[in-house]
Amino acid sequence: MQSLVPTSPARRILSLLVFGLAACSSAPPSTTPTAASSTSTTSCSGGQTYHADAYTPNMDKAGDAKALTFVLVNADPVPPGVNFNTWTLKLLDANGKPITDATFPTIKTWMPLHGHSSSVLPTSMSNGDGTYTVSLYLFMPGLWQITFNALAGSVSDSAMFTFCVE
Repeated sequence: MQSLVPTSPARRILSLLVFGLAACSSAPPSTTPTAASSTSTTSCSGGQTYHADAYTPNMDKAGDAKALTFVLVNADPVPPGVNFNTWTLKLLDANGKPITDATFPTIKTWMPLHGHSSSVLPTSMSNGDGTYTVSLYLFMPGLWQITFNALAGSVSDSAMFTFCVE
């Protein structure tokens, strides 16, 4: 009868590695919201750390250059979902006043876990009061990043909203 115990040092090491690897596992990332911020790690993270915004009407983001504030006044559907989405976005200058004549040279939709954008380009239209109607197409569930690049006169700024779309 042959022994199940490895006899050579090389076989012992190999056995330890095989049994050690079989015992290894990785726990899924936490989906517990963090109390210190308005974001939470989501099930959309695919094992990576991405933080999604928790949608609320009138949520705002300071622009990367801190020159503009981007306010997501409302979204339809609520929360943002698969298919066509219509958002009302308000742009505020550094003094908190609405900007009525801004343009959006680019609005980028991006799924970081898949490495692709939406198949339909977003559009925007000024409502003349500092708000803009934005149409987005988010064609599948998952983590979506929507980046607004705004130009108001000589001021340019950008902000990103991130949502887990179910």
